[in-house]
Amino acid sequence: IEACYQELQNDTLQKACQLLTQARQIYLFAVGDSAIRALSFKNKLLKIGRQAVDANQLGEGIVYASYATQQDCALFITYSSQGTSYLETARVLSKQQTPIVLITARPQTALALLADVVLTFPDLEDPQDSIATFYSQIAIDYILNVLYSLIYACDYQHHQQQKKRIDQIKGKREVK
Repeated sequence: IEACYQELQNDTLQKACQLLTQARQIYLFAVGDSAIRALSFKNKLLKIGRQAVDANQLGEGIVYASYATQQDCALFITYSSQGTSYLETARVLSKQQTPIVLITARPQTALALLADVVLTFPDLEDPQDSIATFYSQIAIDYILNVLYSLIYACDYQHHQQQKKRIDQIKGKREVK
């Protein structure tokens, strides 16, 4: 977390927050372990009234991308930024002028060149030495939590009201 914290730049975080906050719809592109983090982020957003779509669901990223507009935002979460389907999807999004935010440990990729904002964390995971993706998933989770806190803070009163409203609805449902 400390290494990740040191790598993040405040202005880059603020720009990512702005794109995500202004988006009509947020399209999440993540697979494998990163998709679990993306779903957690989506769940947090939902609780404050923000809509996010799991765009890789059923492998239909290109289809989702074809519906994205300039008023939306795409968030790619990937350690290596190397998936060819990501690159094709990002090209569709770029052509449609949909803002792209990328979270990755490897920013020197074709995907990063298409992104409007690249949030990086140190590339410290050695595939030969690791037994799982502990480090990368903690780093990704940390960045998503920072983004969520910034989104929440930018319209704090509204998000507090949304969260209370949802909690009340959930409370009523559990009493029955």
